[in-house]
Amino acid sequence: DLDRRDEAKVLLAEVLEDGVEVFCTGTMGEIVPVIGVDALEFPTDGPVTERLRSAFRKLVATEGESVVD
Repeated sequence: DLDRRDEAKVLLAEVLEDGVEVFCTGTMGEIVPVIGVDALEFPTDGPVTERLRSAFRKLVATEGESVVD
């Protein structure tokens, strides 16, 4: 049924409590570590974040298109 919606309320703090690394990604910021949310703190450059950032930069350098003249 297309009109039916299942919704679950998830509190961000509950999800992040068990997090080891947290990062944001997007076209402008690429991959940026999240160092804290409220009282929760995370490593600034964890191994997963660093691997993803390195792989992304390599991909952009080899396959990306320059947007600056």
